[in-house]
Amino acid sequence: EEDENSSAFEAISRLQTGATLTCREVVISEKKTKPLPLFTEATLLSALVRVADFVADPRIKKLLKEKDKDKKDEHGGIGTPATRAAIIETLKTRDYITVEKGKFIPTAAGLALIDALPDSVTQPDMTAVWAEKQAAVENGEMTIERFIDGLYAEVSRLVESADIAISAAEKQPAKTALNRLAVKCPSCGAELVMTPKTCACTGCQFKIWLEVRGKKLTAKQAETLIGKGKTGVIKGFKSKKNDDTYSIIVTLKNPQTGELGFEYPPRDPLKGLNVSVPKELKL
Repeated sequence: EEDENSSAFEAISRLQTGATLTCREVVISEKKTKPLPLFTEATLLSALVRVADFVADPRIKKLLKEKDKDKKDEHGGIGTPATRAAIIETLKTRDYITVEKGKFIPTAAGLALIDALPDSVTQPDMTAVWAEKQAAVENGEMTIERFIDGLYAEVSRLVESADIAISAAEKQPAKTALNRLAVKCPSCGAELVMTPKTCACTGCQFKIWLEVRGKKLTAKQAETLIGKGKTGVIKGFKSKKNDDTYSIIVTLKNPQTGELGFEYPPRDPLKGLNVSVPKELKL
């Protein structure tokens, strides 16, 4: 089936503007989106060479492509052929990833690292931005001193804002540092682990944030949410407008990504009413 789909795609991709064809049949197949497969060492090295393919921002994509335009076998990647394999080995040595059946699995320390890092560090954007600045230095549009000052300032800011949870997680054994939930991932069936901020899958991108509208879900509530698709009524949410509290039901809106939804419990129509019952009608 995959070969047939590939051949069909190749046939369509050869079409050009102005070409004419006749549609003989239309078949609609309903399928669920599957999470991307876990990286192996070979597929990760290949992905690092062409990171631009995974970038949605057109400006960042363009910057990544431009920095490699005169380099053989480089197509908008991060790192270099000399450093990529070493980076992967460093992640293994520092116990951020393990290898199971040839596939990379994040450890407890690795998950804590991901949660602690700001978005700017977990995206390829930083490589593109610094490459742009280096090109400005090369073209005489920026001095080396200004470039270095900016680099130090950015790194200092990132270090200062890093979550202290990283160091705490690194000191714990990889297999016991985080609690495993009794329920499995609704997307891929792998194990789920609890970090200080999230409940995350060890096999795919599924993740739910434990803090919801200023209130943190317990492990039991997270298990109910994932296992049944919704929690029970959770009390104690504080209103932003005043000191009133309210109750909501948290729902699992998207089992593939972990996106959450909310429902308000049905109101008791008699609540707050002062109704007197005649003595003779009381049981």
